[in-house]
Amino acid sequence: MVHELRALLANLEIDDEGQMIATWQVKPLLTDQIKMTALNDEKYVKLMEEAQDGKKHGFSVNDDGLLLHQGRVFIPNDVELRTVKEHYWWMGMKKDIAEYVAKYLTCQQIKAKHQVPAGLL
Repeated sequence: MVHELRALLANLEIDDEGQMIATWQVKPLLTDQIKMTALNDEKYVKLMEEAQDGKKHGFSVNDDGLLLHQGRVFIPNDVELRTVKEHYWWMGMKKDIAEYVAKYLTCQQIKAKHQVPAGLL
């Protein structure tokens, strides 16, 4: 069993009572992927520099080194990163998103029923 836990990169310790404790460190990969992609995106790099200099209103850089726009993580122009749904899923994801959108004021204000009809197609 110890070899199996080590193969899963578990940190194994023995407590004061002689019991084995297995722990794992969970690291979010999305932030690392955003940072790596951002290095190759010239517009992102320019925005980052302007945000750090205080020249770009509404933009800032957080402690993790990610570019924020109005407090939210700014995603570089990369198809893989923009399709988060393809990479992440959890039980009740659709319901959670629907509830979030239903409570989010901006989403409510731009609902189709609040928009002027586009006209003849």
